[in-house]
Amino acid sequence: MQGSAQAFASELRRRLGRASAFVLHEETQVYRVAVKPAEGPPFQIDVAKLQGRDILADLGRRDFTANALALPLPPAPGPAPSRRGGEPRHGPVRYPGWARL
Repeated sequence: MQGSAQAFASELRRRLGRASAFVLHEETQVYRVAVKPAEGPPFQIDVAKLQGRDILADLGRRDFTANALALPLPPAPGPAPSRRGGEPRHGPVRYPGWARL
C-alpha cells in the first residue's frame, strides 16, 4: 500500500473489532492485524508499505511460500517447472505469466 501501513493496520483493527494490530518489521513498515471473530476461525491480515516503483516490482521481490497467498489462480501458462523432490530448498516456483494477473 502507499501511505502509512501503520495507520491502515490500526484503522483496519478498529473497523474489524475483536482484533489486535502489531508491527512485524518496523524498518519496512510491515504490520499484522490478528482477528478473532465471534464466529468462525481466527485469521490474520498482513499490511505492508509498497516497496519499489509499483505493485509489480513490489510483488517481484517477495517470497510467496505455501499458504502465504490464498486466491484462485488460472492454470499456469506453459509447462510446470520441474522440481526434483518438490522441496522448497530447490527454490521458489515462479510462473512469469501470473505477474500479469
